[in-house]
Amino acid sequence: MSKKTQLDPETQKRMLKGFYAVFAFLFTVAGIGLIIYGIVMPRLLKDEYKSCTETITATVIENRRFESSTRSPKNHMEHTSVSYAPVYSFEVDGKTYQGISSSASNPPEHKVGEKIEIHYDPSNPAKNYYKDISTFLRIACTGGGGIFLIVGVISIRNLIKAIRQ
Repeated sequence: MSKKTQLDPETQKRMLKGFYAVFAFLFTVAGIGLIIYGIVMPRLLKDEYKSCTETITATVIENRRFESSTRSPKNHMEHTSVSYAPVYSFEVDGKTYQGISSSASNPPEHKVGEKIEIHYDPSNPAKNYYKDISTFLRIACTGGGGIFLIVGVISIRNLIKAIRQ
């Protein structure tokens, strides 16, 4: 028979405060990190897109399949997620170029043969993109970061109150 060790209430309180401090710190740091990422990353993408000043109609020639697998820590079952990114083709000055969207979906967003508008660099048409994801990235990261930051700050405030009591 094993004997359980009972912690006194004061030790339990200190341990709980320690856990709460780690939780508050991690949420605050994650929030700040996501906000910074949400501000910086879209600007880097915008710089990448700046030279792509021309638009042209391209044709979807393929929906490239992407698979990602995750394994559940509880039952060790593997789950495979499938998404499709449109591969497109377009012509500039008699030369054919191809590109692939940076975003994928399931079901595929476009059918093969469908026309889409893409942006390309007139001095280097091989540099092109289909969708500017920087706005979505900015909103998702800064919004999520804001939520994490608020939870972290409220947790720190509550921790400080608890310590003072």
